Amino acid sequence: MKDDKFERPKAHVSVKIYTNDNEFGLDPKRRVFANVWKNVQDEYLREFKYMADCANLDFSVSLGYDSLNFGWSGFNDSMPSYISESI
Repeated sequence: MKDDKFERPKAHVSVKIYTNDNEFGLDPKRRVFANVWKNVQDEYLREFKYMADCANLDFSVSLGYDSLNFGWSGFNDSMPSYISESI
């Protein structure tokens, strides 16, 4: 819905990827590997996330039992470039 009151359109994009390749929901060793991967990815994108935060953009990655969950939010005019640069 168009924002007529504040004229600041927001977008929220969520992607859930179901995977059973590495079975990180079943084996504790694989779950630790998945958590290490997530922490390395967070550290790699730390400066990028800081600059995005200054522009009121947000990106998150979370691990489900059998899926990877990606989420982006922010103003919709900069969302396509933000998503392509954060992947």
